[in-house]
Amino acid sequence: RRVVLGLRLVLGLGWYWLVRGYHQLALSWLQHLREQLPPDQHLELSAESLILEGRITWRQGLYAEAKDLFTHSLALHQELADQAGIAMSLNNLGIIAYSQSAFEEAKVLYEQCLRINQELGDQQGMAMNHNNLGLIAYDQAFYLQAQEHYETCLALCKTLDNQFGIAMSLGNLGTVSRDQGNYHEAKQQFRGGLLLLRELGDLRGIAYDLAGIAMLLIHTNAVDASIKLFAASEVLRQQHHISLDPRIMTSIEVNIKQLHEGSERAHFNALWQDGETLSAADAIDLALHELPAP
Repeated sequence: RRVVLGLRLVLGLGWYWLVRGYHQLALSWLQHLREQLPPDQHLELSAESLILEGRITWRQGLYAEAKDLFTHSLALHQELADQAGIAMSLNNLGIIAYSQSAFEEAKVLYEQCLRINQELGDQQGMAMNHNNLGLIAYDQAFYLQAQEHYETCLALCKTLDNQFGIAMSLGNLGTVSRDQGNYHEAKQQFRGGLLLLRELGDLRGIAYDLAGIAMLLIHTNAVDASIKLFAASEVLRQQHHISLDPRIMTSIEVNIKQLHEGSERAHFNALWQDGETLSAADAIDLALHELPAP
């Protein structure tokens, strides 16, 4: 009984630990308690713990390990005939496929998940799958499709008062607007998302959006601030062991290289060092200064 209660407590705290970057703490408790569960009992609890462990492992960039955890959770949910759990596991497997650039596989998994969500009337699940389908469309340069999926996700998240989802959708819409040259709209979308992320304390989301805003500022001739924000985002990712998708990292690295090559070396290095000394709060303030309210 104590093991079951302990695991339920860890699952309750786990998502907070995930957002705040306490990955090893969450993993150690999840693994320790799940190993003590009686065999073939509390399968639903085991499946939930596998999903959380998989999400943490995915955030650490350990895709093969995360895929194994999600596959195991899918098998348990199928054994339980738990449609909501099956949908969650399919979604997570889609995330792994997407992270490995297997776009068609990811799309099939997301669409399977979305159908289950629609049958169940699960608006939260529908929102997340529209977001994920938007990511695939964006990476294939289908910007209109991506925008439609992100806007659907945003509308659902507003209905649910899901602040994390709203922040995520605004950041993704900012990325689409930026890449289509709609810089004014992108500024407002990034601003709205970053204000929410600051309130929520979502370090991964903050690191992601700081880099996205840095890319935007290149196009609005705020190069000095862009360099500082790239540096601040990198430090934040290193301090909290935050892993972003490989395609995002490639885009970040390409932009930083272009800034470095287009700047006088001493000037670039001084700005980069300034950015490295910024706290997350100071980096957010700098970004918001460059994204004035309408």
